Amino acid sequence: MSLQRFGKLIESVSEKIDPVTLRRAKTVQHGIWELAFERVLLDLVERNAELDSWEIQLITDLALDAEIVEEGVLDPDSWKIFSNWLNTKE
Repeated sequence: MSLQRFGKLIESVSEKIDPVTLRRAKTVQHGIWELAFERVLLDLVERNAELDSWEIQLITDLALDAEIVEEGVLDPDSWKIFSNWLNTKE
């Protein structure tokens, strides 16, 4: 279920993220999408992307599913970085 929702997110943000990040996110292997999701999350912040409210909700749900709210893999503070960035945009 989470992999399908991740695919929906990728479709939605494909124009908002780096092409290399997009290519890697589309080639998730063995259903392990969590690292690719975290990279997409950080890329959205780096690019200061505009997100729709449903995208933000989907990202929040996926972050919980990926268990990166407490600690990320690529960056232990991935969720905190995203949340702080999102709060500055509101």
